[in-house]
Amino acid sequence: MTEMLANYYLMNHKFEAAVAELETALINCPNSLSIKRKLMLGYVITDRSDEALPLLSSMVEDDLPSLVGNFDSDEVCPFSILHEIITGTHKSARSAENLTKSLGIIWLFQDVPKSLIYLEQAYANDTKNVSLLKVINMVRGYIKESRSSVSQSSYT
Repeated sequence: MTEMLANYYLMNHKFEAAVAELETALINCPNSLSIKRKLMLGYVITDRSDEALPLLSSMVEDDLPSLVGNFDSDEVCPFSILHEIITGTHKSARSAENLTKSLGIIWLFQDVPKSLIYLEQAYANDTKNVSLLKVINMVRGYIKESRSSVSQSSYT
């Protein structure tokens, strides 16, 4: 029920209310990828990217390949809308550092190399952020592994 109410809030752009519902939902279902993902995106939308990073780190550690390119068109908050919210009308309220982190987080679902560029830029401004560094290292490993599998498959 809590996740359904959060979905309603997300669809109606009541992001703070959605985050509150999702935080409760995550307590009740701590292993739900759907709840983690929506909460992480809620944190990004509400300019709380530092709170989003531990969730992202957990999801990346659990199964990064399942996240990449997996931003469904029927998502409660589609990528195009999410990107517009972050870079459009609400951009002026964000610090440059949070904007860069936010873009790094959301681009992970669409374009991993682009995400890495944003995440590395964010880390250059926040070198003590352990969660950010952990995500960067896992994303680098994923890219390296992906390139290795592509080059191996071209020899067969």
